[in-house]
Amino acid sequence: MGFLKRKGFSLFLLVFLSLLPVSSVAAFSGSGAGTEGDPYIITTADQLNEVRNDLNAHYRLGADIDLDVSPYNEGQGWISIGDTVDPFIGTFDGNWHIIRNLFTTGGNYDYIGLFGVLGDPQDLADPFLVKNLLLEDVDVGSPYFSGGLAGLTFEGTVENCGVIGSVSGFTHVGGLIGAVSSQTTIRRCFMKGSVSGSFTVGGLVGNAEYAASILNSYALADVGAGNSDCGGLLGYGTEMSVGNCYAAGLVTAPSFVGGLVGRNGDGLVVAGSYYDEDVAGVSDNGWGIPRSTSEMKTRSTFSGWDFDVVWAIGPGVNDGYPYLQWEENFAGADGGGGCSTGVPAPLFGFLLVPLALLRRKA
Repeated sequence: MGFLKRKGFSLFLLVFLSLLPVSSVAAFSGSGAGTEGDPYIITTADQLNEVRNDLNAHYRLGADIDLDVSPYNEGQGWISIGDTVDPFIGTFDGNWHIIRNLFTTGGNYDYIGLFGVLGDPQDLADPFLVKNLLLEDVDVGSPYFSGGLAGLTFEGTVENCGVIGSVSGFTHVGGLIGAVSSQTTIRRCFMKGSVSGSFTVGGLVGNAEYAASILNSYALADVGAGNSDCGGLLGYGTEMSVGNCYAAGLVTAPSFVGGLVGRNGDGLVVAGSYYDEDVAGVSDNGWGIPRSTSEMKTRSTFSGWDFDVVWAIGPGVNDGYPYLQWEENFAGADGGGGCSTGVPAPLFGFLLVPLALLRRKA
C-alpha cells in the first residue's frame, strides 16, 4: 500500500508539473527574438499588449497600431504596461509609427498611460529607452500618476515622442508623463491638447525631480488644476532642469501657477525657456521667460536654440510656434504611411494643427 500511495503521489506530481508553464515569460506572437540586434516587431494591438509579458526585451513597431478594438476599448480600456513591482526596463522604438485611440480610465490602478512605470528604482544601472513614437487621439484618466505615454519614470530616456489628446487625473498629471524621477531625460518631445487635475499638473510633465531633465520640448496645451502646482509645461520641479523648452496654452489654478512651471520645490534650473504670456493668462512667477504671441512665433526670440538640427519655425505650421524637425518626417521610415524625407504629408498637417482645434470641448 505504501508503494501505491507513493506511486499515486508521484503520478499526481507529474501531472501537476506538466500543467505549469515552462517559462514565466510568454512567447511573443510576432517576429524577432527580443534582443537589441533582433527586436520583437509589433504589428497588431494584441502584440502591443504582449509587451507586458517580457518587460526587459527590445521592441520595435512595424506598423501603426489602432487600440479602438476589443478588448482595449471596453470597460477601463487599455491596461498600462509595467507597474512599481514589475516596471518596463527594456527598449521601445516606435520606428516613426503611430499608436491611435489609447483609452484608459485606470480602473482601480494608479500609474496610468501606455506604460504604467518605466524604469526600476531598485536597479538604476539598467535604464529604459522609449523613442520615435506618436500617440494620437489619447484619452487617459486616472486618480494618481497619469500621462499619455507613462505614469511614472525612473532612470531612462524618452526622446522624439509626442502625445495628441487629453489627459486627466487627481495628482501628478502630465500630458506626456505624470511624474519623472531619478535621472530621467526627456528630450525632443511634445504634447498637444488638454491636461487637467487637482494637484501637480503640467502640459508635458506633472512632477519632475532628482536630476531629471526636460530638453528641447514643448506643450501646446490648455492646463488646469483645481488646487495648485500647475504649469504650461511642468507642474512642479525640484532638483532638476528645464532647457530650451516652451509652452503656449491657457493655464489655470488657484495657487502656484505659471505659464511654464507652476512651482519650484528647490534646486530647479530653467534656462532658455519661454511661454506665451498672451495665451497663458497668468502672472510671471519667474520660471520661464514671458513673451507675446507674436514674439513666440518669431525665430529670433529663441536665442541659442538649434534651428539647424532640432527646431524649425514657419507661418502656417504648428500655428506659427516652433516645432521639432523630426515631426516633418514622422512615419517616413519603412513606409509607415507618413511622408518621405523632407516632404510634408497630410499627417504632418494634422500633427501641427492650431491649438484651438485641440482644446477639450466644454
